[in-house]
Amino acid sequence: MAGGKKKEVKKETGLGLSFKKEENFGEWYSEVCVNGEMIEYYDISGCYILRPWAMSIWEIMQVFFDAEIKKMKIKNCYFPLFVSSSVLEKEKDHIEGFAPEVAWVTKSGKSDLEIPIAIRPTSETVMYPYFSKWIRGHRDLPLKLNQWCNVVRWEFSNPTPFIRSREFLWQEGHTAFATKQEADEEVLQILELYRRIYEEFLAIPIIKGKKSEMEKFAGGLYTTSVEAFIPNTGRGVQGATSHCLGQNFAKMFEINFENEKGEKGMAWQNSWAYSTRTIGVMVMVHGDDKGLVLPPKVSSVQVIVVPVPFKDANTQGIFDACAATVDTLCEAGIRAEADYRDNYSPGWKYSHWEMKGVPLRIEIGPKDLANNQVRAVRRDNAAKVDISCDNLVEKVKDMLDDIQKSMFDAAKQKRDACIQVAKTWDEFKEALSQRKMILAPWCDEEEVEKDVKDRTRGEMGAAKSLCSPFDQPELPEGTTCFASGKPAKKWTYWGRNFYKKTNPCSSFFGEKSLNMLNYGAKTSRLVSNTRRKMCAVASLGGLLGGIFKGTDTGESTRKQYAPTVSLINQLEAEMSALSDSQLRDKTAALKERAQLGESLDSLLPEAFAVVREASKRVIGLRPFDVQLIGGMVLHKGEIAEMRTGEGKTLVAILPAYLNALSGKGVHIVTVNDYLARRDCEWVGQVPRFLGLKVGLIQQNMTSEQRRENYMCDITYVTNSELVQTVEELVLRDFNYCVIDEVDSILIDEARTPLIISGPAEKPSDRYYKAAKIATAFERDIHYTVDEKQKTVLLTEQGYGDTEEILDVKDLYDPREQWASYILNAIKAKELFLRDVNYIIRGKEVLIVDEFTGRVMQGRRWSDGLHQAVEAKEGLPIQNETVTLASISYQNFFLQFPKLCGMTGTAATESTEFESIYKLKVTIVPTNKPMMRKDESDVVFRATSGKWRAVVVEISRMNKTGRPVLVGTTSVEQSDALAGQLLEAGIPHEVLNAKPENVEREAEIVAQSGRVGAVTIATNMAGRGTDIILGGNAEFMARLKLREMLMPRVVRPAEGVFVSVKKSLPQKTWKVNESLFPCKLSNENTKLAEEAVQLAVGSWGQRSLTELEAEERLSYSCEKGPAQDEVIAKLRSAFLEIVKEFKEYTEEERKKVVSAGGLHVVGTERHESRRIDNQLRGRSGRQGDPGSSRFFLSLEDNLFRIFGGDRIQGLMRAFRVEDLPIESNMLTKSLDEAQRKVENYFFDIRKQLFEYDEVLNSQRDRVYSERRRALESDNLQSLIIEYAELTMDDILEANIGSDAPVGSWDLEKLIAKVQQYCYLLNDLTPDLLRSKCSSYEDLQDYLRLRGREAYLQKRDIVEKEAPGLMKEAERFLILSNIDRLWKEHLQAIKFVQQAVGLRGYAQRDPLIEYKLEGYNLFLEMMAQIRRNVIYSIYQFQPVMVKKDQEQSQNDKSTKVVRNGRGGKKKPNPVGTTEPSSAASPQASA
Repeated sequence: MAGGKKKEVKKETGLGLSFKKEENFGEWYSEVCVNGEMIEYYDISGCYILRPWAMSIWEIMQVFFDAEIKKMKIKNCYFPLFVSSSVLEKEKDHIEGFAPEVAWVTKSGKSDLEIPIAIRPTSETVMYPYFSKWIRGHRDLPLKLNQWCNVVRWEFSNPTPFIRSREFLWQEGHTAFATKQEADEEVLQILELYRRIYEEFLAIPIIKGKKSEMEKFAGGLYTTSVEAFIPNTGRGVQGATSHCLGQNFAKMFEINFENEKGEKGMAWQNSWAYSTRTIGVMVMVHGDDKGLVLPPKVSSVQVIVVPVPFKDANTQGIFDACAATVDTLCEAGIRAEADYRDNYSPGWKYSHWEMKGVPLRIEIGPKDLANNQVRAVRRDNAAKVDISCDNLVEKVKDMLDDIQKSMFDAAKQKRDACIQVAKTWDEFKEALSQRKMILAPWCDEEEVEKDVKDRTRGEMGAAKSLCSPFDQPELPEGTTCFASGKPAKKWTYWGRNFYKKTNPCSSFFGEKSLNMLNYGAKTSRLVSNTRRKMCAVASLGGLLGGIFKGTDTGESTRKQYAPTVSLINQLEAEMSALSDSQLRDKTAALKERAQLGESLDSLLPEAFAVVREASKRVIGLRPFDVQLIGGMVLHKGEIAEMRTGEGKTLVAILPAYLNALSGKGVHIVTVNDYLARRDCEWVGQVPRFLGLKVGLIQQNMTSEQRRENYMCDITYVTNSELVQTVEELVLRDFNYCVIDEVDSILIDEARTPLIISGPAEKPSDRYYKAAKIATAFERDIHYTVDEKQKTVLLTEQGYGDTEEILDVKDLYDPREQWASYILNAIKAKELFLRDVNYIIRGKEVLIVDEFTGRVMQGRRWSDGLHQAVEAKEGLPIQNETVTLASISYQNFFLQFPKLCGMTGTAATESTEFESIYKLKVTIVPTNKPMMRKDESDVVFRATSGKWRAVVVEISRMNKTGRPVLVGTTSVEQSDALAGQLLEAGIPHEVLNAKPENVEREAEIVAQSGRVGAVTIATNMAGRGTDIILGGNAEFMARLKLREMLMPRVVRPAEGVFVSVKKSLPQKTWKVNESLFPCKLSNENTKLAEEAVQLAVGSWGQRSLTELEAEERLSYSCEKGPAQDEVIAKLRSAFLEIVKEFKEYTEEERKKVVSAGGLHVVGTERHESRRIDNQLRGRSGRQGDPGSSRFFLSLEDNLFRIFGGDRIQGLMRAFRVEDLPIESNMLTKSLDEAQRKVENYFFDIRKQLFEYDEVLNSQRDRVYSERRRALESDNLQSLIIEYAELTMDDILEANIGSDAPVGSWDLEKLIAKVQQYCYLLNDLTPDLLRSKCSSYEDLQDYLRLRGREAYLQKRDIVEKEAPGLMKEAERFLILSNIDRLWKEHLQAIKFVQQAVGLRGYAQRDPLIEYKLEGYNLFLEMMAQIRRNVIYSIYQFQPVMVKKDQEQSQNDKSTKVVRNGRGGKKKPNPVGTTEPSSAASPQASA
């Protein structure tokens, strides 16, 4: 080469993989097998050429196994490939369900064979007739044979290289013994060899165990197996089997022998096999996105040496060094080769050998030559190390051993993370849906296993038992089977099998009834079927792609609803021809049809067509077909997953209108006040136009306003307002509820129960003392912190020091209770951080919602935690609270007979929606194809490196003019990043929970799509305003008009602010001028001024509230025709401004699209993939281009807390802060950490739901009693019921139903009855004896006297003050229910905390909670009725002066109406309500 022309380097493309393992497993696997040179396709479907690279792996395993079985005196042999049909028939007659997938030879040349010949599917039928011939006496035993051969299973279902092919290589051993003991021993010996192949050679962890009766080898006595698991697919793989055949085959083939005593006996037989499937399992477990990763023990090339010559370098010297290195390694027994090809660059060679999975690459370049060293690069983790040539062999051997071990450890850790214990059917289903390998207690009954298969059948295939492990965990006495509830006999692994089979055969011997000769019976049909089915399976990825398909695009949903969409579209022309009033009349006609009993489903096409037409006219939007589909999904009571920008807000109107026709009302629930108001004002115009009433609930409304709005046909409300309103009795009955951002409300919010609380007095100086102590204490010396569980614990030293400082003997003394103050103070210090978990506004601590990044006004942490945070910050401490009512979100929303929701991200939580809310998640297709490109994550060791990289990424995008949206997870982070961008000179906007940013929220988001815009947002869930590329012209026009109109028509706030968010006294509504794309033309400025002037003249100068003005402005900014002159004038000005702004935004949009669209930068993985997807989903709306990339650090909270040892190890391994780490293992560890968090929080929500279920039935009973008291005109029947039950209680407590009449202590009974009711002072023992001869008589008589006493009291009170008794009864019932329910909630809360520890005593905490909770509830209900009836009997009206009567009466009626008994003033004639202590107990 030296003087001649430089040889041209060949340009080669397509070296990398097109598919990623995580995203499309099927296609990835196919591609790896081909590109890694393992197989080549053959022209017969399901048959593959095994290339030398794969064959060498098989040979290495073969050499090991062959040597080991020879030590066991097993000999190799070879039997023919062909089997006669008579032998197969013989086997069929003996084995129920025999159905071999047999290929038949039916022709020889052109002539048909007289008898078809089968090609062996296995060799029992071939070998055992000769076993019978060769075995005569006990000296012929044991007979131990093995053959290495190929077998043919002619299946058409889903061929997959190595895993499932028509022809494959295997080893099959067949042995015969004189005794069962010998056979049993050999079964386990062989199984151990299979374990060694998998674990020691292939670095794959397996589980050894026994198959169930249903899954064992047909005709055998029992089957043992080694089971592997593929974490990426969530499927088990039967790695190899060792069967004890018993004597069944010996009977069938007459394999008899004569023993030493001359007696006839039948042989005991085994068969065992493993196949080239092992290679497929290895590829699936270890392969990554760069190709194969081979364990050193089975790689035919363990080390590849690549010369790296540079220009003017000593090329020959480098090549000589490579040759010497290979020779040295080979002499030491290491399989090494060098790649001297000069038509490929070193970089190409690296990729090529990485694709082939060679464990270790050695690079030798000029620098290495000079330093007498080589550079070694590991394939499994890409780690690089320089090795001196002096100790090369030793180091390389160590590295190869370490690679083998690391690969096994990594595979085991992944496999173990996928194993889940399930003790109940619900846990089993949940784990199965999460693609787990499940260990469950089982009763070992075949019928139960069949039932499990039937109940889990679906698109992913049914679950089956994999094996019962030999290594059995302890099975506590009383453990029941997860599926049947019967006593469990053993632990068994369950899961889905690797391939979903269309053919019901479980192996080559089927489950029941396939026709044995279905192939070959008619040759012509066979050939045509073969061709047709071969075509069907043309793509290798077909099988795996089908089973492990990545994301559902919603096409199945489109097909499902296509006929209805077509019906609606056919009605469009008819609707367009109607006038506005005719269109409005359609509502009345549809309402009438609904009231006459016509189903809403039958009205759907017409109702949707009406809404679509109205929407076109009123807001200028025509719902797309996919939006109609979304509406139908919601109407069905399911969750519609619709991507960001697909118009969910408009979709909600379709089912809301349809369901409102029933007249029972519809609630549309959103996540915040702003969205509720915006949606009501904007799309709410459509149902209003059609004649329906649309209501809106906002924070500061009175009960009257709420009642009026709830009585509308459709009501917009936030989740927190809806729940808080329950107590006020202004809600109409629940009917149909549509939840916007359903995942945010039903999942993120559902982790904490909703609590309505009232003030409770507590001294506050203790909080300050505790805060000082917490500040002085040091972590890990005085206390420990568990960030995962969000708990803190005092150490021994912490206890001692605290008690010394406070001068108390016991922190847990119930009279002092210092422990809760100290622990809360430490929690406030360590776990609740300013500008992350809360912000400070004025002298208030306001909680920041971690999911939406918004301030949660009016919410406080319970149990003294909020006060601890106030003390930490040195703020005034507000009173502690006591729970008045509590409910979980789950149980609250489950009260709706029909519930549905919509969001952009629900699929990842579909299991939870299904299991808790019984809501199915349906993916609605996008209107235009999704164009967003999601780049792979960039991971840094330290956060500092990450933030620098984020700034560089923003700067890079900013220079190209692309808008950037940066997602951060806390206020603190967003402020810090904003500071860095300020230093870098990059203009940006910040959107977080800080008050100055909240006000401009929609304004900031709406302009995030403009050229070069940079927006930092704490969270993008439910921001409600779309990011439109180029800017949102309509929104800007509205802001312009608002800026001019609002200061002129809004009344000054007079110290009371209209909304908590709008807390600044001086409001100007002025918007930053740079927001607008251009200065408004004089013409349009004038037009707007005139419209504003007209509005001021008509509505009055500064005469409206802000809410009223916003509503009118909102109406003015619609597109339909307006009757009102002022609105019409404002609307025309608005449309002209839009037109002017649009010229600029359209131009800007083109620039942004050509630059690549919106780029989303994530700065931390959230605890749920859903939230990450919400952020990504902001880009690429409606077919726009876009991209996203996440920048992560191993120090991020999620990975620090949940990452485990693997990530900690990586942090120690990578020392450089600024270099991104690219590692497949790392990405998987991060995904695993995220999945761990999701499961962790799901368990919390599930536990909350289960515990709240117990309280739910009690809550229903109490609330129905309370509602009855509030709404009923006459409470007489209820009081009589109370009187009778109280008499029963007194009788039971003082005499008892089983006491003989002679032993009755009537004096004691009468004393207790008269203590309750002085009106019964005529009762004497003689009177009772004369009236009652039995317990039942006594019960009836006392009930009668109780009723009479109540009626007598009623008459006395009514004579003195007519109507008073009703008021008194209502007051007494409500006040007792409220007070005792409040006490009950406190008591049951303590029970819940206490039962947690009973798990240590093998008692189920939930069952304990149910039992104790039930007893407490019965006691409370009895206490309520006793207190009420006692108070009524003791009620003494006292006359007061007339002039006081009216005012007192007013107060009392007002209090009663609001149902707040606790605030009751004295009654007109003076009544005293006894405390619970004053009410005598029923017991003596």
